[in-house]
Amino acid sequence: AEESEITSEIFDDTIAAAGPVPKILVAEDIPDLRDAIVMVLGEQGLVQAASDGLEATALVPAFDPDLVILDMSMPRMSGADACAAIRKTSNVPIIMFTSTNDAAE
Repeated sequence: AEESEITSEIFDDTIAAAGPVPKILVAEDIPDLRDAIVMVLGEQGLVQAASDGLEATALVPAFDPDLVILDMSMPRMSGADACAAIRKTSNVPIIMFTSTNDAAE
């Protein structure tokens, strides 16, 4: 077997032994970036995508994620505001990030 197949099998066995598949909520307004994040994280767990903070906060109660990943700069509701709203009802771990093309930022 090839090294990548062996590594994949070991990883799959490790995940299976770890218990249920983690649920991850990703909020990112740039479709290509959101799709890339979902593709990568989808290999590790069940991923639900949101296009902005307002949509993310609406999805949290029903999806009940194990992890939320929020972009800081989104339309309708920023990542910071979404984080504050989620914190009112949940202690789910939240990772916040931002991306920019401006080197000064």
